[in-house]
Amino acid sequence: MKHHDFLQLMLNAQKKIEDEEPEDKSLDAESHHGLEEKVELVSNKNKIDITLNDILSNSFVFFLAGYETTANLLSSFFYSLATNPECQEKLLKEVLENKNSNDIIDYDTISRMPYLDACVSETLRIYNPALQTARTPSEDYKLGNYLHLFKI
Repeated sequence: MKHHDFLQLMLNAQKKIEDEEPEDKSLDAESHHGLEEKVELVSNKNKIDITLNDILSNSFVFFLAGYETTANLLSSFFYSLATNPECQEKLLKEVLENKNSNDIIDYDTISRMPYLDACVSETLRIYNPALQTARTPSEDYKLGNYLHLFKI
């Protein structure tokens, strides 16, 4: 569910717009379960009063959460491209092949770029914005020319 869907749900709740319920809540149990009696359907809808302050505060949280994760993704994405020039060249080639005559890249164009999608997915896998595990090595460790981990 996207942010605007949550906002719409909150606005609907504030206006107390509810889904229409059927007039007859009973169900023929024999046709449904093979039983002889009629069964009353149970509705588990909760009535929630949402204030304008609730909507504004949740909107602010959605904005901040989306802004921070997007910024982290882009920083990690561009760092990964900068440290992997062969991937950068391959991605540039895909972008240049897919741009239109006006040098505009729209959402539909981006959705047709499998290598871009793979790069973003790999960046999210390596630099996961939602879950981080802090680990310290048991001994000094050097990984290539870029990463040096030291025992604490």
